[in-house]
Amino acid sequence: MSQTKLQNLFKDLDYFFEDDGTVFKQKVKEVRLEEIRRILSEIQRLDNNNNDGSAYSINKRIIYSTFTNASVDSDNLLDHIVLQLTLIDNMYSTQMTRRYYGIGELAEVLFLLSGGSLNTLKYKFLEYLNNGHRHSPIFDFVSGHLKLYKDGSDNRLSNLFSEGYGIGKDAKSKGTAISLISKYAYFLTDFQFPIYDSVVKEMYPKLCNYLFLENMPAIKVTDIARYINAIDSLRNIIGTSATYDAFDRLLWYVGKIHRGNLSLLLNMQDYSAYGAGFDINKSDLAELPFLKNDSILKQIFTLAQKLLVY
Repeated sequence: MSQTKLQNLFKDLDYFFEDDGTVFKQKVKEVRLEEIRRILSEIQRLDNNNNDGSAYSINKRIIYSTFTNASVDSDNLLDHIVLQLTLIDNMYSTQMTRRYYGIGELAEVLFLLSGGSLNTLKYKFLEYLNNGHRHSPIFDFVSGHLKLYKDGSDNRLSNLFSEGYGIGKDAKSKGTAISLISKYAYFLTDFQFPIYDSVVKEMYPKLCNYLFLENMPAIKVTDIARYINAIDSLRNIIGTSATYDAFDRLLWYVGKIHRGNLSLLLNMQDYSAYGAGFDINKSDLAELPFLKNDSILKQIFTLAQKLLVY
């Protein structure tokens, strides 16, 4: 190689690896953004086909059938909401049934807000989502007969998401039910409402760090509005048309892989052979047969491995 070519090569390398790493970071960031867009696109295609055979998809179909395959009159609506909440709570392990009276209290409030129609409640959730969730009064409790009012404190601060539901053995409030409410809204709105989930909250900063994103909105422990705002900010930066549904599935899958809990990601045969005792820190992905014929799952496991250091 000529001296001139060598000088040009080193000049290019000096440009690529600037002292502060800016150019290098930008190049890597672009590659990683495209990686996330591709995975989200494939997840969304999978969700639309809804045929991957995982326990995740099976549970999703079963729960959704109670929102789409049943014609419920207003006289039986409260009981039907109790059934829906109980099924979601059981399959998603939100543990509301461990509280005394929690499912019942939440069902009563949803019923009152519905005005006797699930379609009315559905459009309230969509309006809340689309018309400025941060300051929306749609779910404020403005009628005294709703009785809850943040367990007796200032009723002007109380709404569906901030209220406590159920009590413990000591007869004291067991707190909010944001996760269960968001999951109910998710199914009611045909998967358009984002799920508030501890696994997603855990993975959100890891993905932000992986993409070299700074000054991102923080996710507060019990604030659905800030949660949605944070997810929206990340989706906008990624520049994806992927739905909340696909985005939630990606972060939730990665989080479950990190936790070594693969029961909802795999069928029983694969879980029995490889899922019990799984540890992403010690696993060679090339040695996992269930990834060889599943390109989407392989990409998600690969991303999960990359995010370990973040």
